[in-house]
Amino acid sequence: MNVSEKMDFSAGAELTDAHRKEMEKHANFNQANIKEHYDELCANYEDIYLRAGFHDPRKCADLVNELF
Repeated sequence: MNVSEKMDFSAGAELTDAHRKEMEKHANFNQANIKEHYDELCANYEDIYLRAGFHDPRKCADLVNELF
């Protein structure tokens, strides 16, 4: 997958095999190649975590917007 290709991980989107494979990339990687690993994942990183229920980054952004 090209780094610029963004997949639809919204709550209403059907999870395909391609989506599952993209999510599995987060579990198995070599620490020695961590930069390359995240360079490959960057297009879909936030959407995967939001889909999985990890909303802390969004809550932090909302709080910063509220305070400033």
